[in-house]
Amino acid sequence: MHQASRSSAASEPLGWSRAKTLYLGEYIVKSSADRTRHRTAYAVNDGYPLAFLLNFLTPNKSATGVVILRHEAFPLALNHAMWAKYKIGESEKIDDPETKAAAVKNPYFEAKPGVLRNDNSAIDKLLARGTVFGACNLALRGHAMRLAKNAGVTADEAAKEFTANIVPGITVIPSGVWGVNRAQEAGCTYCAGG
Repeated sequence: MHQASRSSAASEPLGWSRAKTLYLGEYIVKSSADRTRHRTAYAVNDGYPLAFLLNFLTPNKSATGVVILRHEAFPLALNHAMWAKYKIGESEKIDDPETKAAAVKNPYFEAKPGVLRNDNSAIDKLLARGTVFGACNLALRGHAMRLAKNAGVTADEAAKEFTANIVPGITVIPSGVWGVNRAQEAGCTYCAGG
């Protein structure tokens, strides 16, 4: 098993350095500023739990959130072009809160003000606050197999295209369970996000 680099301070958890870097195995995602005192990880299966994360971050100014997009939440890691091309909203039965119709764009990324229950629960806003996002590679491959036919491509082609069109700031990780484990090893508590 690959182990993340140890910090020079013995009291710091495996993988959490003084530079505020969460090592997800070989994947390195920098968190922002000094938000290291409180850390929690969320395994998200659909969009609403992003508000759970916001509820954690709001009263905890020293907090860092880690979100693992797995299973049915994986499409939240994809940019708008992939939502349109692969008909994700229609296929996955995800409605856009703005249009109330099948989403043709990622409804939780760059949402217009007033569309989400709380504007600050949008993925881009959470990324700007230093939230660390991981997207499950197993879910990526599963969705690629299911959605490839919508774009007339093979599952392998869809997986390659999905990988190239992840929302900037989100890291594809080997699996969601792996990501939760690495976040816990780095000192995060765990909250099931639906």
